[in-house]
Amino acid sequence: AMVLVTAATMAQHVGLKELRDGLVEAAGTRDAPLEDRMAMARLLMTVLREVERGEQIFRAALADARDDEQRALVRWHQADALRDREDLPENAGFEALEALAEELPKTYWGSVAKDRLRATRLRPGDPAIPFTTRTLKGSPWSSTAHTGEAVVLAFWTAADYDTPRLFSTLKTLRQQHEGLAVLAVCLDRDKAEIQRAVETLGVDFDVVGDGKGPQTDVALRWFVEGPVVHVVDKAGRVTALGLNVGTNDGREELADAVARAVK
Repeated sequence: AMVLVTAATMAQHVGLKELRDGLVEAAGTRDAPLEDRMAMARLLMTVLREVERGEQIFRAALADARDDEQRALVRWHQADALRDREDLPENAGFEALEALAEELPKTYWGSVAKDRLRATRLRPGDPAIPFTTRTLKGSPWSSTAHTGEAVVLAFWTAADYDTPRLFSTLKTLRQQHEGLAVLAVCLDRDKAEIQRAVETLGVDFDVVGDGKGPQTDVALRWFVEGPVVHVVDKAGRVTALGLNVGTNDGREELADAVARAVK
């Protein structure tokens, strides 16, 4: 079913309306795993402008949900789809996230919604958003375990032009500041490609590369969808947000933020 909806978006792109409509109709008759149905609903509502079909999928999934965790998953995807709908107010998706965080706070997706909303309001001096993850080597990595250390959270992709410079800059900063912790969170989905990039670039600090792309837990909680660098101080408070290394000014800003965070 997901293949059919994806094909329908391609047919729409090239102006094949009859084929597009037929593919959408055919997709509606096929069963699919829950995650695929969520992705289908998103495409139907945002790209194909088949809002009612998409909403039907979400309603059916909520009705069939076996527990709060599954209900929270559906509502997360529903809120994310609302965020990308051009026919709704800009805050529609965030209002849905707020409702999810308030009504299902003990679920995984309810907690992610709460953190994601915090990320939209995060400012230097605020407590950093806590998280627990695993590195590419399988070791646990917890932000709370690194309290007392300055931490650089570097979100990256292998294809980004600035990634080699990012990693060389981070290596230099670690040499200059003993005890600086670096966590490089990859936003790519190909785990083999992530591993190749780490080896090619000679990365010697901790890397998260679970192949979930922007859906990896740390990126979800910090509301990161592209390459960016954040810095957290020894007390676990945000020192700087939204940094990059693409320019001399950007690299100087990062170096300054790290110098302040390690004090």
